[in-house]
Amino acid sequence: MSRPPRSVSDPLRDLSIGAKLGGMVAMFLVSTTAALAIVALSFTLSSGVRSYVGAESQWSKGQKDAVYGISRYLHTGDRKALELFSTAIAMPLGDRRARLEMLKANYDEIVVYQGFLAGGVQADDIPEMIFLFRNFQGIDFLARAIDIWTQADACVQELLTVS
Repeated sequence: MSRPPRSVSDPLRDLSIGAKLGGMVAMFLVSTTAALAIVALSFTLSSGVRSYVGAESQWSKGQKDAVYGISRYLHTGDRKALELFSTAIAMPLGDRRARLEMLKANYDEIVVYQGFLAGGVQADDIPEMIFLFRNFQGIDFLARAIDIWTQADACVQELLTVS
């Protein structure tokens, strides 16, 4: 059985087998590289989100301990309670310092690190947190979390005025 004549020329038909194989390998490498880049980005994002969840836990504990410490100091005059307050309030203040610095166009990474470390964040988690904050702060769930974080500054400030 013979084939009907082609009305449209097939540009691949004229290529050598080496060129065809090279093209297939190139497409495979490009798609594999893209897939690996997506996987790497997803790991970075999930690590950043996990880091923020852990940091929120430390932030909440610091604020709770600060409230407890200042309350105890105001009721008893116990100097150890005032020391507990000072130690505990350093966590939310450190996180605040890091957030305010990351909002700057030309932020100082050292200031961000110092703030997050004071907030009880593990040093290994900080790069992912910076990446997530700087690149995805406009996404709805992260924007809401940052807004709540910002609103909480008023509570922390109130604690500072009481002390």
